[in-house]
Amino acid sequence: ALIAADEQQFSAIADCLAQRVADLSARLGARRRDPAGTGAQTIDRDADIRRLVAELTTLRPFGLDLCIGHVAFTGGADPV
Repeated sequence: ALIAADEQQFSAIADCLAQRVADLSARLGARRRDPAGTGAQTIDRDADIRRLVAELTTLRPFGLDLCIGHVAFTGGADPV
């Protein structure tokens, strides 16, 4: 009972992280299937792919260790 709020917060963090990784993976797959185009289109597509890969590479190794802690204010405010 004492850690129920923490467990809910960890669950929300895990869900958010999983959803973000799934969204990025879907966007990356869609962007890779886009035709390369010519000129600026190719540059934009490749830059988007590199950015999505970089963000996924950053997020994938993490789990709940992504949350080192939170600050709980008095007065019933949600944790930060």
